[in-house]
Amino acid sequence: MSAAVEQAAAAHAQHIVAGDRAAVLQDCIPGVLQTPADLYERLLVARFERYAIVGHAKIGFQHVFKIRYFGPRVVTLHHRLGERDGRWWVLESEVVSENG
Repeated sequence: MSAAVEQAAAAHAQHIVAGDRAAVLQDCIPGVLQTPADLYERLLVARFERYAIVGHAKIGFQHVFKIRYFGPRVVTLHHRLGERDGRWWVLESEVVSENG
C-alpha cells in the first residue's frame, strides 16, 4: 500500500481532531460526498481527543480508510481517497457508526 495515501488519510484525521476547518476542506475535492450531508460541519464542532485507523482497503485505484474518532462520543467513518493530479484527495466520507 502506498505510504503517501496513508499519510494523506492520517493528516485528514489529524485535521478533524484539531477542528481545523480550512485544512479539512483543503483535503477534500470540491463537492466531496458526505453522508450525512452536513457531516464535516458536525465533525468540526465535536471535540475529539484522538483517532485510530482501524482498517484500510484498496479498491481499484481508490483507498477506503475506516477511522475511529474518540471524544465524548465515538464516531467511526469511512473516508474514500483517490489520486488526482498527483495528489491524494478525500472523495467521500460517511458515518459507519456513532456512539455517545
